[in-house]
Amino acid sequence: SGDGNTLVRSCGDSVEVRRAPGWQRVAVLPNTVYSTLYSPEPRDVAVSHDGTGFAVRSVISLAGGGGSDSQAWVNVYRLGTGGWAREASLAPGEWSDGQSTPEDPNEGFRMSIAMSRDGRFVAVGAAREVVPGHGVVYPPTTWSPGLYGVGAVYVFERKPSGWQRRQFIKPNEGGTDWQDVVLIGQSVSFARNGKDLAVGGGGDPGVATVIGGPAPALARQFLGAVWLY
Repeated sequence: SGDGNTLVRSCGDSVEVRRAPGWQRVAVLPNTVYSTLYSPEPRDVAVSHDGTGFAVRSVISLAGGGGSDSQAWVNVYRLGTGGWAREASLAPGEWSDGQSTPEDPNEGFRMSIAMSRDGRFVAVGAAREVVPGHGVVYPPTTWSPGLYGVGAVYVFERKPSGWQRRQFIKPNEGGTDWQDVVLIGQSVSFARNGKDLAVGGGGDPGVATVIGGPAPALARQFLGAVWLY
């Protein structure tokens, strides 16, 4: 946590919460994660500044295998008067792959997670997202399987009625094969006020070397770039 008093660790089938100064374990919460070669960052965790809320990636195997036999989402936990409890499970639903169920972790949803200082916003990077579009897309356009490795970021907001999907961010289009991947959402980070968001795209091939440079043009793969919102 930002105040340095809470530590959250994903442990495969659970999440541990420890508190300073002795770092004793104060909670063990269910959160299944199974790792595959297609899920390179399976244990992402993001914690609020005061340590009373956190978001963690969860992946399950549906048929004992990887790839399309898996489903994934982000679980949000909150400390209340009765102790720690899961507050919500966030998933892209029909925005990601035209289906109402969480999708294969190979498609990238939950590759990176950020939580705002006050725990009000959660940003989830989906570096292999294939939905087309530019900028802040709401609602998103029709799913298109032809755009490989475009990437996107989902922004969720905690409201009195519960967690809601607020924005869907698409900095730019991707290509049609592995040489054109952009991987937007490979990393995400909120500023202290929760109103500014940095989004990394490690596969961006653009040649720009300045802030606000020209749109990416295939030059050399994996030069990378950062977008600010």
